[in-house]
Amino acid sequence: MKGDHEWPFSSVDLDGSKIDTLFEFFLGRGPKDETERNVALYIGRHYPNPLLELFRHFICRDEVQGRMQDMYPIIFDLYLRERSFGQRIIPKANLFCIGAARCGTTSLSVLLSEHPAVHLPAVKEPNFFSHHLPDGATESDFRWYEPFFTGYAGERYLCDFSPNYIWSDSAKSAIPRYNPNATIIACIRNPIDRAMSDYFYLRDYHNFRSPVDYFEYGMSRIGQADQAWFSASVALRKGKYLDDIQYWKSHFPRMLIIEFDELSDMARLSTKIFRHLGIKNINPSQRLADPINQSKQEDTEESRRARDLLRDFYRDEIEAIQDVLGCLKKAAHPK
Repeated sequence: MKGDHEWPFSSVDLDGSKIDTLFEFFLGRGPKDETERNVALYIGRHYPNPLLELFRHFICRDEVQGRMQDMYPIIFDLYLRERSFGQRIIPKANLFCIGAARCGTTSLSVLLSEHPAVHLPAVKEPNFFSHHLPDGATESDFRWYEPFFTGYAGERYLCDFSPNYIWSDSAKSAIPRYNPNATIIACIRNPIDRAMSDYFYLRDYHNFRSPVDYFEYGMSRIGQADQAWFSASVALRKGKYLDDIQYWKSHFPRMLIIEFDELSDMARLSTKIFRHLGIKNINPSQRLADPINQSKQEDTEESRRARDLLRDFYRDEIEAIQDVLGCLKKAAHPK
């Protein structure tokens, strides 16, 4: 059933101009701002049936209601081709894994994705509250977060895995306002090991062949603005998570802290997590028998020198984490 009601473009190769065409098609206007355009563009590029999901995104708006009679043929066409037309009301996300990066968040996201009571977006790291919220965002801006959870089917938890949230000032400000009753999970790791993992994982981006040179350069630039996400100073900052965790715990006292070493026993860890969430335990799949997304590290003289450098850098941080949080007990106090 097509007739005069053809979609204005193919579902592939979407760009800003084609998204603008969709706004004109559905709403009779262009996007109000870049945030509105980018949310629609994200849906069109990341969901398995982009035309249907974009239709759902637009059809629920009040602006569309007056234009509905002209769109009935399209509605029936979509319904016949895609029986999942009906959409549930999407509640607020209520489970956040806030990081830190290189601390096992990928393995944890796989574990949670296997549970029928947990819904995750198609993309592991939405980063909405750290990257996509405009400055001075208000509650009305949170509506742009909902499309990330298209496909929700009534699960108890809507979960966002975005490791940047743990240290993002924007996320720290917005998430307690968005859902003060959310459950927070933080993954932490010996900062020395975490930093070395970051170095090897990001080596294709930063092009430092020596970890000593990389971290020495980063230490010389601590506190400077506009550092690239793969820079050494940012990598070093990510391991300073005591203050961040204390901030999150002040807003979410039941925050669950997972230590990286716990991933070596996924069966035990799954019991701990699902008990905390109040849902039935499941057995981890074979996919989780080995670490996921683990960077390949090298045991060289340069790596050992880098670890000595990091040991001095993180000395006070590790001791404070051990004393204040009672975590990282396997990490001996740096000498």
